[in-house]
Amino acid sequence: MNKDFETLRVLAHKNITNNPFFKGKDETELIGYFFSGIQGEVSEVEIELKPQNSVHLTDELSDIIWTNLMLLETCARAGWIDSIDSVYEHAKQKFIERSPAFETADDNLWQEIKEKQKEKLKRNHEDRYG
Repeated sequence: MNKDFETLRVLAHKNITNNPFFKGKDETELIGYFFSGIQGEVSEVEIELKPQNSVHLTDELSDIIWTNLMLLETCARAGWIDSIDSVYEHAKQKFIERSPAFETADDNLWQEIKEKQKEKLKRNHEDRYG
């Protein structure tokens, strides 16, 4: 799985770098383009969410993964995020911290953890940007 994912990341990087469609385009414009693309793909997934439809559902879910990678690649190039790896590291840490609530199905615990995380994000943002 990780090898497949890394292959997709390399392909997304090559696409942004080499595809004439993207050359010369403003990164902010591209970020909006890919964000809208994700929204469109989510709508297509919604249509395909039904039993005995794995072929089409898999296809549409793969489009979300691809467009998300394109968005991440563009955000990294624009300096809006530190790196794609930093986003995945953040997601990993975020849900490791929330995992105790998975085991208990305790919504109060889930909310408590989320509030602590929001406070930490606020402090990190203030430390970085003032």
